[in-house]
Parts: sequence; structure tokens; C-alpha cells
Amino acid sequence: MEIYIVRHGDALEGEPDELRELSEKGKKQAKKVGKILKNLDAEISEIFSSPLTRAIQTAEIIAKEINFNGEIKITELLNPSSNPDEILNHLRIMNKDKILLVGHQPFLGNFINNFGNFEVEMKKGSLCKIEIEGGKFKKAEQII
Repeated sequence: MEIYIVRHGDALEGEPDELRELSEKGKKQAKKVGKILKNLDAEISEIFSSPLTRAIQTAEIIAKEINFNGEIKITELLNPSSNPDEILNHLRIMNKDKILLVGHQPFLGNFINNFGNFEVEMKKGSLCKIEIEGGKFKKAEQII
């Protein structure tokens, strides 16, 4: 299984936090991630997004760039304060090949560190890939 992890793009300031939309910079960041995934021939089988507006918008832009025809699944399991073990258990049960998660810090950093102590910096608009083989962690790499 390959898990591609994206932190939402740059967002506009405002309240309430969960309704903040992507800025123009954030839209460009999401488009760049989508182009990179397309160039990698990632062939994403499932996309999951946090329910926060900026994450959904990021997921939608990426989905368009990679010509994803499926439904973006919105889940509370990707909220900033969610428990990383819960989404990991969910992904293991699904048993899909290539999955894209779009979320927030500190959740994403905690999720990645579940596999070990990695030097992965999840800035806004960044992309990381984790490979799991036979139910065990194989490797992690920061793409952007």
C-alpha cells in the first residue's frame, strides 16, 4: 500500500477556522501537488479529506489534476486533533493500493511519526509518501 499524504494549501485568515478557504497561493500549491502525482503515475484509488473547507478544496483541486473519477471521502478521522491510529486501522481494513490523505498539522506529523522518527516537514502544500508492505512499514519519503 502507498499512502500519499498532503497538507492543505495556504488558506485565507478568518473565522470560523473550519470554513477558511484556500488563498490563491494555496490553490497553486494544490495544483502543483496534483501535477506531481500525475507525473508519478500514482493512480490514486481513494481520496480522503478532512471536513475542513481548505482541505476539501485542496483534495478537489488535486482530484481534478489527476483525473480522479471517484468520490472524495470526507472524514472526521483527518481532523487536526484526530488520533492517527484510527485512520491507519481504517486504511488497513480497506486494503487499497494507493490512497491520498489530505489533512492538517499536527495530525499529519503524528501520523507519519507512527512509522518511525522521520525528518518530514509537513508545510502547507507539501506531499509525503509512505509505503507499507505485508502490513509493515517499508519506507517514507518527502516529495515536496
